[in-house]
Amino acid sequence: MKVRPTGTTPSTGNITYSGSGITGVDGSTNFGTLSTVPGTVTKVVFTTQPASAEYGSDLSVQPVIKTQDQFGNNSTSGLGVNNTVTLTLIKITGTGVLQGTASIDIGTSVGNGTATFSGLTVNKIGQYQLTATPEVYASDTSNQFDITSKILTATIGVDNKVYDGTTNATVDLSSTDIISGDVVTFSYASAAFGDAKYSPSPLAPSTPLVSQ
Repeated sequence: MKVRPTGTTPSTGNITYSGSGITGVDGSTNFGTLSTVPGTVTKVVFTTQPASAEYGSDLSVQPVIKTQDQFGNNSTSGLGVNNTVTLTLIKITGTGVLQGTASIDIGTSVGNGTATFSGLTVNKIGQYQLTATPEVYASDTSNQFDITSKILTATIGVDNKVYDGTTNATVDLSSTDIISGDVVTFSYASAAFGDAKYSPSPLAPSTPLVSQ
């Protein structure tokens, strides 16, 4: 007689016989317990999906990768001592580059079947996915996430000047929201003081244009 568990999720249950071929035995007869365990590792999967972020910020949810058996149970059975899983960027729209530590060892001597990433970001706006590829076993592709534009707030200042009989004003535009390494150009149409002699405040310049 063979005993076979049902289902695909590791569990523990009673061994019973539902047939009629054994005298005095019915479906309530307990022959003991049977425990099932996860199968041998066959793949890696995203158990936590990466989530969208504003340009210049880390992904709002960082991905987590786990090793699983063929039925989708988390497993380390048969997992080697070392097995590096590497994330690569799929570009749906945009030309960004994945930045941060994109390779983690999920082997039994290090991550023991789990790779928890942190500090990952993409340096261009657009729509992307990630692929997780281990040295051994099948890879997995994440859900889509977006890198959205960052809104810059411009600060407008007016330079002091020596009285010259004109309303000409020199305007300075700046922002503290600029990401390090980016080149930002500010432009405006014109600005002038309300009075050549007495007005301490300039007329508001046209709305500044900020480009990234």
